[in-house]
Amino acid sequence: MTTATVPERARPTDFRTDAGDVANDDPVLDPVQAASEDSFPASDPPSWVTSPPPPPSATGLLYRLSLDAKVAGDFKSGPLLALRADTTLQEASALLTDYRLPGVPVVDDAGKPIGVLCQHHLLSQAREHPQDLAADPTPAANAPSPLVRDLMTPGVFSVTADAPARRLIEELLAMKVLQVFVVDQAGALIASVSALDVLKALRFEDPCAGEVR
Repeated sequence: MTTATVPERARPTDFRTDAGDVANDDPVLDPVQAASEDSFPASDPPSWVTSPPPPPSATGLLYRLSLDAKVAGDFKSGPLLALRADTTLQEASALLTDYRLPGVPVVDDAGKPIGVLCQHHLLSQAREHPQDLAADPTPAANAPSPLVRDLMTPGVFSVTADAPARRLIEELLAMKVLQVFVVDQAGALIASVSALDVLKALRFEDPCAGEVR
């Protein structure tokens, strides 16, 4: 624990006479209040209170954000991972855990996205039916083990690779999703762009120096 040292002249002193009265008329300040008034006296406010902020320097303190992507296919995302609808929950859980994914697309035999499986799907299933996610599941009698198709959210938010980058960002914001899937002209999944991928594509441009950082 850090202890702040209070100046000696700011320490409260109780000057009392024999009759028990306070000899001086100044109020007794506690150490915190005394140190605060010593740092910011009322008669001498900080300069940033009384004067406007300085203008940007010639080198440029103000930067302009630019997006290093023109179309959805320009975003650089991680390795493309997907699940099949008939994948077991144990395999799906291992994939999300190993790669620390919030969600993963589910594709059909043609590679087209048909749904998405997220962490909350598995968490809900683990809470209600923990045996379904056990390493050695023991399904109830006459009840087959659930598969990815049983938990996934059908339907996905996707854009084509040649769609403007602005549209992909608008989909992320409007749908309040963590990722938007990018497909080719045939509808096959080719990328999964997350909000983090969009942030990585931002560049700070100095309008004065003409540099991009």
